[in-house]
Amino acid sequence: MDALGEFVVSEDLEKKRIRMLQHNLRRLAKMMDKPNLDVIEAFEIPEDLMSEERDPFSPDFVDPDTAKDEHSKQGRAAIICWDLCHNPAGRAIVLYDLLARDWDVELVGPLWSQFGGKIWDPIAKSGRKFRTLACETLEEFYPAAQGFAETNPYDLVIISKPRAPALALGAMIKKYHGCPIVLDVDDLELSFADSMDEVSETEIKKNLLEAFRLPFESLATRYCDKLIPEADSLTVSNIALRGRYGGHIVRHARDENIFDPVHYDRELARKKMGLKKNDFALMFVGTPRPHKGIYDIAEALHEMDDNRFVLNIVGEINYPGMQERLEDLTNARINFYPNCDFRSLPGYMAAADAIPLLQDTENEIAQWQIPAKISDGMAFGLPIIMTEVPPIFDLEQQNLVKVIHKDYFADTLLELYEERKQKSYKKTQDRIRAGFEDELGFRVNRQRLQNAIVRASKADPSLSKPFQILLDHMRAAFLKIDEKPKVKPAAAKKGKPDLVMFWKQNDSGIYGRRSDMIMKHLIEADRFGRILQFDAPINLEDLVKQAERADSPLHPGALTMTQSYRNKMKLNDTKHHFLRTFIWSDAFRNSEMIDGTSLDVYPAYVREQMDQLGIDADNSYAWVCPVVHDFPKIAKDIKFKHVICDIIDDQRAFDLTQADRRQVEENYETILPMADIILTNCQPNVETFAPLAETIHFVPNGTEIPPDDLAMPAILEHISRPIAGYVGHLQDRIDWDLLDEVAHRLPDVSLVIAGGGANKENIDRLSKRLNVHFVGVVPYANVKAFIQHFDVCIVPHKGTDLTKRMNPLKVYNYFAAKKPIVATEVENIDGSMTPYIRFAKNAGEMAVSINECVDTPQIYDERYIEVLNEITWQSRINHIGAILDEHLPSPKSVPKTTSKSNTKKG
Repeated sequence: MDALGEFVVSEDLEKKRIRMLQHNLRRLAKMMDKPNLDVIEAFEIPEDLMSEERDPFSPDFVDPDTAKDEHSKQGRAAIICWDLCHNPAGRAIVLYDLLARDWDVELVGPLWSQFGGKIWDPIAKSGRKFRTLACETLEEFYPAAQGFAETNPYDLVIISKPRAPALALGAMIKKYHGCPIVLDVDDLELSFADSMDEVSETEIKKNLLEAFRLPFESLATRYCDKLIPEADSLTVSNIALRGRYGGHIVRHARDENIFDPVHYDRELARKKMGLKKNDFALMFVGTPRPHKGIYDIAEALHEMDDNRFVLNIVGEINYPGMQERLEDLTNARINFYPNCDFRSLPGYMAAADAIPLLQDTENEIAQWQIPAKISDGMAFGLPIIMTEVPPIFDLEQQNLVKVIHKDYFADTLLELYEERKQKSYKKTQDRIRAGFEDELGFRVNRQRLQNAIVRASKADPSLSKPFQILLDHMRAAFLKIDEKPKVKPAAAKKGKPDLVMFWKQNDSGIYGRRSDMIMKHLIEADRFGRILQFDAPINLEDLVKQAERADSPLHPGALTMTQSYRNKMKLNDTKHHFLRTFIWSDAFRNSEMIDGTSLDVYPAYVREQMDQLGIDADNSYAWVCPVVHDFPKIAKDIKFKHVICDIIDDQRAFDLTQADRRQVEENYETILPMADIILTNCQPNVETFAPLAETIHFVPNGTEIPPDDLAMPAILEHISRPIAGYVGHLQDRIDWDLLDEVAHRLPDVSLVIAGGGANKENIDRLSKRLNVHFVGVVPYANVKAFIQHFDVCIVPHKGTDLTKRMNPLKVYNYFAAKKPIVATEVENIDGSMTPYIRFAKNAGEMAVSINECVDTPQIYDERYIEVLNEITWQSRINHIGAILDEHLPSPKSVPKTTSKSNTKKG
């Protein structure tokens, strides 16, 4: 039973309490010049609290929280917040907790890199269910939101704050699954924008990319204000917002049982904060901002110069210059604490004597915002000292907050200090606590939220036209990102075959892998007319899960989602090079993102894409990585003129399950005999795959020579030099013990690790060293700039079966940047480069070699330049071209026009 059930209060006293509340509501209605019933409806006193039959304050009242079957839930609900990295998530948590008793709830939203890119610290370890999408711009958000919405059928969506990211994601979910939308407004979002003016459709269309590239910013926020009435139901946090928008009031509620002073040791809490018996503790918990009166409070204490009064600021100060300004008020006693999580919040309240909230009465934000600190403080019977702003008019009328002019703050503190000594002070605390239970507790606000949900459930399940227009605008803005002039695909080229390439993963165009570089330079060398490149087919649900697991917009999962969607929309196509990804789902057959409902139709999809581009199998070569599972079916259906295989590493040496290893072995055994030409990137593969192929051509990796004037990446500007850097995948091959020891031996050298795939344990272990910096995945478009601004490049690979059968591409890129290289004794590095590389047997040798590289400039002699020219991708393509000319006959005729395939999507 919760706190409501624990209080034994007489029936007469409860009736008086309800009558007092109704009386105050009527007085408030007169003040606002509105009909009484309108105001009473705003507070929505639940019928069960007014009923004689269900008096929650009677001793025999059974709390539905405990009586309810734990497994009986109304359905699956999403609380959508426009950003889960900072304080907007606070209101979303309130809604989550109000809903969690009756619904299976998930807190859903983007993690925008601009706000830290990780779940807000106060809620990160709360045990709640989070579903996150890492984003930097609309480019990452839109595909991830689309995929998430299609694959997550919710029964209810509650959108916290009417900002474009949350509205769009909620609208997408309703569009695909028909669930009701409740929109919650707890601030006037316009007050955070650069203007309060409405944005017209004409203006938004003219400025689509400006509005939605960062969809949480001003222009999109102003546009979204007019969409508030489109929700199926509306809740607001205070009476001022109710006057503007209507809706059901749902307070910044707190759990009566958790936020109850009887559960906390006040003396112990004060002792932990260093507070003495006679200290009067003012508690400010939250995000300090000027409009919240933080300067007025501190300056008043400075003028008082009374050491009995202490301001405790619990929350990260990130407002420019605030920390310094507060510290300059040397007569004021101010204690600073980091952000506290929601579990720790009641403990701070237990130590407090008052909550000061001197809102700036002229500030537009304060005209509409009601601080959650009111609920926190009132739960503990604390006096709330406030300036008069519209959102608290009703609480003022109930005598639940102490409204003053800021000039009288010091006098008020002295009065409260004396009142605290009086025996009557306990009655004041009990009165405030009773007011909290009536207005700000879970029980009453859960019922108010339920009323809003009931109303929303009666609405039309189809998406309203204005919401659909919002989605149309966002889609159009996405298509404009990096928009290039439309290029008509080239027609077949006389005397040149086309190439259809099948890659084993979903990362084409991201990392500059061997497959990407060979395709790019084959086009430049005019070896083929056109290239149609397929990434591995991927299940829609798996694709969405990868995006969800992303902890930054440059996480491999986020990049995979973005690139796969761009491939689908043909946004990565050039005149002669076309990228495609087959996305399928048997569970979500009406998805706009899928190309088929099973893998069985993948061969038909390949043929369809070839037909659309006029690529004739009779004049086309297939280029395949021989672990592409689906290629045998495709080759059976589409009779390519020739098949070329490129063995990139030996995937049998990867850390695989027994079933996956057998699948890889079967792929090699099936695909390699089909090939007319087989290439590989390292010499050991020539021997190890000899039983499956008579001739294997060794063509090492290559590189592109970068320009000399690439700008330093911003993330490196704040890292002390010298820098020893690594770029590449971090799974399977990295010697973490060696790296840890190198970092220990070289405290004055910064180790910069760029890449993805490392497990959390290794990242956490090395991150404890101040000179180790993990910068995340670096796409190929940026990797050259990183390498150019390293002082030394390192290859800390383990010696394993995997590393013995790979040809590390990063070494070629290091070499092209003319950087000193220090590597463990890895094999299969091009022999012409080895004289310019320092090899280390252990961490000690690597540390010594790094220091030598820093102290001794690299010599780039004539031979170095010769080697560099020998290892370029242009040189490698010449080698490949010679192999093709020797083993495959040249086309002799103009390719014929193919007919369209009749195969349909399944």
